Amino acid sequence: PQQKLEIQHLIMTYHTRAHFGQAQDLYWSGNKSPAKLSTWLEGPVFAQILQMYRDKTAGPVMGLAETAAVIAGSPASIRSVCRDFALGLGLAFQIIDDVHDFAKNPNWTKMRGDDLAEGKLTYVITKALKKLDEKNRERLMEMLCRKRSLSLKEDERREGVELVRKSGVLSECCVEAQNFFTRAWKRLS
Repeated sequence: PQQKLEIQHLIMTYHTRAHFGQAQDLYWSGNKSPAKLSTWLEGPVFAQILQMYRDKTAGPVMGLAETAAVIAGSPASIRSVCRDFALGLGLAFQIIDDVHDFAKNPNWTKMRGDDLAEGKLTYVITKALKKLDEKNRERLMEMLCRKRSLSLKEDERREGVELVRKSGVLSECCVEAQNFFTRAWKRLS
């Protein structure tokens, strides 16, 4: 009975976190303007995006890891390490998913530039906005902030993808994702 209660608590906790993360994603996607985006870029936007990823993407994986530890009867120290590994894995997964949205990989099933076309404020897009020169940053911001009813044409989508690629952030984000995973794996192993 104690395990069942603990598992129910974990389910509620991590499902709630996932919903908060999704709500943050929807808020940013639906409430952007170039002025707001400029203000957000001046603040702790990277930490906020990583928190959204912790909740939305890593949260359910963390919940599963903790649930498995509860079922196995693991001590709190093992449970903590499993949760931390799931966090690192979830963050790495989401950042790599963001990178793939702009990568030239024929095995990737998503259409390139989907996040940009949907107006999502992702880690990769935000890093690109910070690194691009003013003219290119303004152009990318205009595409990102466009009302979804005025969706990007195919040539604009390609242009946006090339702006992100040109910023040089894709390899940098891959390294960051690898570091999240490596640190978590090191502790777990």
